[in-house]
Amino acid sequence: MRSRMRDDNFVDKGGIRTTPTPDGAAGLRMESTTSIEATDLGAVCGRIVDAALQLLDADCASIQTTVAARSELQLLAARGFTAEATAFWQRVDAGSSSCCGQALRRRERIVIADVEQDETLAGTEDLRHLRLCGIRAVQSTPLVSPGGEAVGVLSTHWRREYQPPQAALRSLDAVALLVADLLGHALTAEALRRSDAALRSRIAALEQTAREKNEFLAMLAHELRNPLAPIRNVGEVLVHLLHDHSAARRPLAILKRQTQQLTRLVDDLLDISRLERNRLTLEERPVEIGDVLDQAVETVQPLIREQGHRLTVERAAAPVFVLGDRARLIQCVGNLLHNAAKYTERGGEIRIGVRDTDTRVSIEVSDNGAGIPGDLLPHIFDLFVQSEETLANSRGGLGIGLAIVKRLVEMHGGSVEAASPSEGGGSSFTIHLWRLELPPGAPSGAPPQAHAGCVLVVDANADAADTIAAILKATGRRAEVAYSALSALAAAERLKPDAVLLDLELPRMNGYELARRLRAQPALCETLLIAMGSREDERAARAAGFDEHLTKPVDVATLERVLALTPTD
Repeated sequence: MRSRMRDDNFVDKGGIRTTPTPDGAAGLRMESTTSIEATDLGAVCGRIVDAALQLLDADCASIQTTVAARSELQLLAARGFTAEATAFWQRVDAGSSSCCGQALRRRERIVIADVEQDETLAGTEDLRHLRLCGIRAVQSTPLVSPGGEAVGVLSTHWRREYQPPQAALRSLDAVALLVADLLGHALTAEALRRSDAALRSRIAALEQTAREKNEFLAMLAHELRNPLAPIRNVGEVLVHLLHDHSAARRPLAILKRQTQQLTRLVDDLLDISRLERNRLTLEERPVEIGDVLDQAVETVQPLIREQGHRLTVERAAAPVFVLGDRARLIQCVGNLLHNAAKYTERGGEIRIGVRDTDTRVSIEVSDNGAGIPGDLLPHIFDLFVQSEETLANSRGGLGIGLAIVKRLVEMHGGSVEAASPSEGGGSSFTIHLWRLELPPGAPSGAPPQAHAGCVLVVDANADAADTIAAILKATGRRAEVAYSALSALAAAERLKPDAVLLDLELPRMNGYELARRLRAQPALCETLLIAMGSREDERAARAAGFDEHLTKPVDVATLERVLALTPTD
């Protein structure tokens, strides 16, 4: 039995108001289409279908909405059809000969007073299912949104030959406008929900890719660092062994320079992976900026000499201090100097200067090199950014050095800026830090230097341990090696070394525990303990009792400074 709507006024959950008209037909108007939730859409359309049945005195009715890029119609609500017919019309090709398909394509109402006499339906599956339902007449009214988009079809059916009166069809047009508005809002909301879900899914996928990339970079850098240490150490040994052979000087210089470049790339990979994972910490203490400049200049001197650059250093008139991680600040200034040396043509000018005020300290590195293109300048500190000219001329690097500088400086509470008047007009980079006023007699935070006679080298990587020991012996020092924690304890008790160079990544008993056991021996309480590990290990190393921390692969010049070694002739 066909359901009929009440004669009295009411407003339903979906915001549809029905009012009786003088001729007894139900008129509809939409109170609030935007308030209808997607879960209510089917129920609301069902009420509209019931109203359309009453309005046109029909036996069956349906509302379909466009889907699949508007090439199909999907059934939203239906009354009076058999289950088989409902399933058949669940999805209708918008290009079919069906009454609803024609109405959607032509955007005009289609009325078929007798389906048996209509040529477009002859021999079609649509006609067969109409017959199964006993339907003889049908009309389909397109639903066009206020924006002009065809969003569906409202159809009514009769089990008799029938031509609906024009007055009833005009009333149906008013209903169609309201339904089109409703469907327009619903389809827009659904599109936004799908877009939002797709965006969230895409963001999650990108975040997962970024995590996997960072983990891979960390693993790659770690694996590269292990063979790099002995390679670098062998180069240093060869320098000492072959220093009298003139033919070996150039190959050895190339080996040393390229090994340093490889070490720099590996360090950058490690640092950026730690920064991306928020696993990098600072060991903050009072740091004198003049010391930072000296050490940074020393690290880049080989490249400056190779390129024939002229470097000018302008220091502050008096010592200036900041609170920071000395090694990381040296790294930042060194990166800027390395960048300037790399992108300045041979024989160029590089300048580094310090300016200070009552509250701030600024370190500026400038050059007369290639400069920075205007479109690249706003992105120069972004990760993996390099200019086309850089790539074309194979200047090297991964495009992460400046990104590391920016993040490290910001971790210190400072800022860094870049300027370039024009491409080819040189560039300048300026680091701004907060100045630290030390009370009289306060320690400056400069690293202590120690003199070492006998040095015990402890590393499970035999190649790394042996080559470091060979370097120490080449400088005239007595050096012994141990490849495990237990053998190191025995060797330390026997040798009473002045210094122990200890790898933190020992198996079974790590370097931290070994350091605590060495410190527990009275004869070793004054022994200089030097950790070898990653930069992020420094805080934990000092907490475990180490005096110094060196980043692997160990830089020989740094090791010599820590041990206060001087090569013997």
